[in-house]
Amino acid sequence: MFDSDSTRNGHAPPIDGSSVRRNVGVVDATPPTHPDIERIDHVAITVADFDATLATLTGALGLRCARIGRLGGDSPRRIAMIADGTGFKLEIIEAGPDDAPDGPAAFAHIALRVRDVDESWDRLLESGFTAQKPPRRLEPAHARTALLTEPTGMNVQIIRYDDTSPDL
Repeated sequence: MFDSDSTRNGHAPPIDGSSVRRNVGVVDATPPTHPDIERIDHVAITVADFDATLATLTGALGLRCARIGRLGGDSPRRIAMIADGTGFKLEIIEAGPDDAPDGPAAFAHIALRVRDVDESWDRLLESGFTAQKPPRRLEPAHARTALLTEPTGMNVQIIRYDDTSPDL
């Protein structure tokens, strides 16, 4: 929640008045202004009970599981890409031994679909992002991807899918 000095009529103050609309029900569909970014692709969360979360999302909520796989490398941790039918996805990541085993879901990263992973990687590093996982091929997703941390600490994945990706 925002403090009383930063709110007006219960809304957060605009960062840039030209890009914020306050009317309920009005959506600003202006595409991102960064030349490399096409759209937000997905948000990832880490969950304590992978099976129960997957069952809730695909059962009770009726969302579609696009893919189940492994976190990467030799990791035993599972991931699932959950689709809503509009193109937006939620990635659930099975909690590991260093994660809170019985805690609520925790934010892991936001993923941005970009035109070129390598060019975006270079530009983001130049703008102050920190490298986490350099550009690489992610075969299960039929994609090229990389992971960075932005200056305030949020993890940001950049990704470019092949036309054959099961995640599209």
